[in-house]
Amino acid sequence: AEEYQSTGDLLGIWGYGNTNEANNLELGDDVSSEGGSHSLKMNYKSYSSVSYALPTTIDASVSTTMKPKGVVVDLKGDGKATVYINLYLLINGSVMLVRKAIAKTALATSWTRYAIGFDKFSDAGTSANASITAQNITSVYQITFGIVNADYSASTIYMDNLRFDNSITRTTDTAVAIA
Repeated sequence: AEEYQSTGDLLGIWGYGNTNEANNLELGDDVSSEGGSHSLKMNYKSYSSVSYALPTTIDASVSTTMKPKGVVVDLKGDGKATVYINLYLLINGSVMLVRKAIAKTALATSWTRYAIGFDKFSDAGTSANASITAQNITSVYQITFGIVNADYSASTIYMDNLRFDNSITRTTDTAVAIA
C-alpha cells in the first residue's frame, strides 16, 4: 500500500465489493508497525462474500529465482468477519483457485502478521490441500481477499505488507502480534 498516493491510485489497480455502497476499498492510515503510512482499508457490510481483488502477473521466473514457499500478510480484523485469502494460479497448465480461511475467531483485532505456507492452502473446488510448488506455478494472476460477516453490520478489515516469502516453510501457519 506504500506505493499508492491516494484512494484513486489504489482503485486504479484493485477491484472490490459489489453493489452495496458499504462495500468499498480505500487507502487507510491505520498501518502495521512496519512500512510506511498507508494500508488497504477494506470496508464491508454484507451477508455474502465481499471480494477485494488485485490482478497481478507473476511469471514462471519466480520458480527459479525467488522460490516462494508461502504468503506473509499483516491483517487487522474486527472480531466479526472470516477472511479468505484466495490465489488464482496457473499450475501445470490448469487454472486453480486455492484459499486459506482465517476464521473470525482467529483474526486478531490488532495488527498481526500471518505467515501461511503453500501447504496450508486448499483447493477451493475440493477440501483437499492443493499441490503448490514454486516449480509448478506458471503464473499468479489474481490475489483476492474475501470477507464474510454473518451479522450484516458494517465494519472494516485492514491489510498491509502482502508478499510472497521464501524464508518460511511450506507448512508454516502462524499468527504473530505486531508490537
